[in-house]
Amino acid sequence: MISLIGLPLIVPDMKNSIIGLILAYVLGAYVQKYNLKISNTKLVLMLVFVTVLTTAMTGLLLTAAHSSQFISGFRLFFVTGFNASAYVAAVLIFLLFKQWEFGNVKIINVIALTTFGVYLFHDSRAFRIYMWHEIIQPEKWHGIELIVGLILTVIGIFVVGMVLDLVRQSANSFLQSIVSRIQLKRDQVRITENI
Repeated sequence: MISLIGLPLIVPDMKNSIIGLILAYVLGAYVQKYNLKISNTKLVLMLVFVTVLTTAMTGLLLTAAHSSQFISGFRLFFVTGFNASAYVAAVLIFLLFKQWEFGNVKIINVIALTTFGVYLFHDSRAFRIYMWHEIIQPEKWHGIELIVGLILTVIGIFVVGMVLDLVRQSANSFLQSIVSRIQLKRDQVRITENI
């Protein structure tokens, strides 16, 4: 894990999705193998700490970026692309939800069924660039407007992606029912022909 996180820090060209994918699988395997048990209170406190630290570091880098061209290249390091903060937060959130017992709640199941579609919806590089730079344009926001805007943006993207995936699921169910009817009629015709 240290080398997978360290390599992109040392060698900028190594900052890519393959390393991120490998690291995600390594972390997932570690969590699965050792069945980590940390109290929910500690997990929430660690998540708050990571969030505050990431926000503070990003704020410092954004401030320092005005006076240093070198630092300007790293100003959004902790909030975009491959970064340790995102992985730590993701693992903490995963552990937190893994330990909670929700039971069988229908709305959670519906939302869970759409998450892969939401991921596919917003993860396309071309669409992501268009979405952030043409539709959302967060560079125009400042201060508290930036924080509230980003939170609402994330929720909005998830809701739009969820609705699109629900439409896709409905269309898929409808088409499957049509195909099933056609196959049933075809099978009935074959049976009558054989008789």
